[in-house]
Amino acid sequence: MGQYFILVNLDKREYVHAHRIGGGLKLFEWCANREAGVFPYLLRKSDDTGGGDVHIDNPEYAGRWASDRIVLIGDYDESGLYSQAEKEFTEISEGLVKEYNEFIEIPDCQLRHSQGTDHIVPDMVLTANGEMHQKPKIKVHESGNLAKPPSPDAPKSELAGGWRKHQTHREETRAVKKALEKAGIHPKKVGHDTGTAWGWLVVNLGPNPSGLEHEHPRDKWPASQYDPVYCPACKRNDDIENEALRIAKEVTGRHGEFNGEISVLRQ
Repeated sequence: MGQYFILVNLDKREYVHAHRIGGGLKLFEWCANREAGVFPYLLRKSDDTGGGDVHIDNPEYAGRWASDRIVLIGDYDESGLYSQAEKEFTEISEGLVKEYNEFIEIPDCQLRHSQGTDHIVPDMVLTANGEMHQKPKIKVHESGNLAKPPSPDAPKSELAGGWRKHQTHREETRAVKKALEKAGIHPKKVGHDTGTAWGWLVVNLGPNPSGLEHEHPRDKWPASQYDPVYCPACKRNDDIENEALRIAKEVTGRHGEFNGEISVLRQ
């Protein structure tokens, strides 16, 4: 899992989508990689002729957002701005990438639509000699929060973190799948995440696990219980999601969603 971010201009109602300039980007990736270069380019404030710093003809995006209200918004943010921007604001990613790359000129420093092997990601490991390794095979140690339950007199911090009942992710995945299917829940996928959410148990139930027909158009799923029309399909899907979480907690020993290291999705 992990939270993904897009760059949004509240005043011009424009946004830059990370997927279009370098792949889905988490905060770490925005900070560590070349995509962050769009910030100074968009925010540059200077007379057009001052210093000759922009050497391309008729730049459209250099300084385009100077003095505007800008936010890097995450898709977990309760404001809903991430989704609102995607639906209601104008995306400028394609034109920005083309102009930015023309400005940069150096191929190794230009933006690209897909991440290359040199892209720094949260689950990399930097060794003592400075060598970077992508997606390392991390060994889980059997202590405290892993594999064995804490003793009754364990520190509260250890108890609060939960503990797991299975030695490996594979064993845990099989156990959760089996328990869900026994309860009549057939998930789209059960597995474990990578990156900043490395090791989280992910249960993806699919977009409509109940199989019932919604009384909302698809762009209104899921309906909130506070919605005037709380359709039976949405209510049943909520019940299935809650039951899946309960089962996952019971089977694994993990203690809840997100920081409790379980993510139940409907995608």
